[in-house]
Amino acid sequence: MEDAPRTKRRRTDTAAECETEPAEILLTRSTEYWFDGGDIILRVESTQFRLFKSILSMHSSVFRDMSLPVDEMMVENCPVIVLSGDTVREWVLFLGIMFPKSHTTELPNVELLVAMLRLSKKYDFALFREGCVRRLKQEFPSTLQEYDVVSRGWMFINVDAGRNEDGLFSLISVAREIGLSSVLPSLYYSILGDMGSKCMLKILDLDDTCLSTTDRLACLRGCLQLRATTTLTWLDVKSTPRHIPSRNCSCRDKCAAAAENIFLNVSSLHLPVTWPLDVWESGWDDEMCSHCENEAKEIHEAGRETCWQQLPAAFGLPDWTELKALDFDLLIFSAAINHFGLSEDKCSKFVSGKKSAVGDKAVTKRNEKPISWTRLPYATAPILTTSDVDSQKVRFIEVWNEDGVSAEPEDEFT
Repeated sequence: MEDAPRTKRRRTDTAAECETEPAEILLTRSTEYWFDGGDIILRVESTQFRLFKSILSMHSSVFRDMSLPVDEMMVENCPVIVLSGDTVREWVLFLGIMFPKSHTTELPNVELLVAMLRLSKKYDFALFREGCVRRLKQEFPSTLQEYDVVSRGWMFINVDAGRNEDGLFSLISVAREIGLSSVLPSLYYSILGDMGSKCMLKILDLDDTCLSTTDRLACLRGCLQLRATTTLTWLDVKSTPRHIPSRNCSCRDKCAAAAENIFLNVSSLHLPVTWPLDVWESGWDDEMCSHCENEAKEIHEAGRETCWQQLPAAFGLPDWTELKALDFDLLIFSAAINHFGLSEDKCSKFVSGKKSAVGDKAVTKRNEKPISWTRLPYATAPILTTSDVDSQKVRFIEVWNEDGVSAEPEDEFT
């Protein structure tokens, strides 16, 4: 790696700081992403990347609107932009996607996905962000039907063997950071899937910095509340009337004994605990008649659905509808920025509010007078309904202002 000019640190006023901090920083040039024809240099930590502002601007509204320094330090006639809060590793991973050296169909690993999500949100690389958000929402869905498909293992993200818990912690942190709320319940539940796992040991270790205090408390809260018997109510021997044996049972004593044995098995602290979203286990119906089997399966599946609807509340989160509405801001900004070339601050000027922008009051039909959307910058604007958010689809329809006249561009948006 080639050495770049040394940069002196700004002097401090205290002698102690002068003694403990080095007088200058040795900068190095990236061996992979130092393009001779580049016209802008990004400095991350002590590494410099020489890139093309036109390419950065094509994908990022932040770099597109950025005013380049004229009186600051230049390197080979290129302005140097210092990016604080980022890591070299994150930018190396991100630039590997922006400037690929080969075509690959491999799934992204957690480290790459986290870097892409962080940087694409921070610098508004909308196209990169959309793909990563979609992948994360597929892996940690907001419906029970989708959860049943992915609950058997990682399907959309590559996770190294033995590092499952590290991946979950990293994804929780980045989801919080970028405001992707609807994936949190599934992420939390994945951590609690095995009470003996390394995940729970890390959560209980207060010296471990794997999670923020907020996320740690959410997991512990969920651990206690998910003991509710919404799924296994058919085993409740105190219920009146008892579910098993069922009303049409053909061998009541045998089925009652079978239910009691299953209850003892799943409630024992020394045996595997069945979590409320677990699917029906094939061995449970071995000793029951067909009537009791059907009754138990029906109650079990209804309990899973009830538990899923209550899952966010177990972790101290809003319900699914509100969580998906919180994701809405991220999606609509991304869509508007892509379609109109607007920055996030400009988009916020025509989004009147989360509650009015999502749900029944959103404009959903062509030529329908909008109730709460005003001061739209162009005659066409992205309108998302809750179903659009669920399916990751963005529809562009004509929007009308309060007078029923097609909206015209405003000066402040130009």
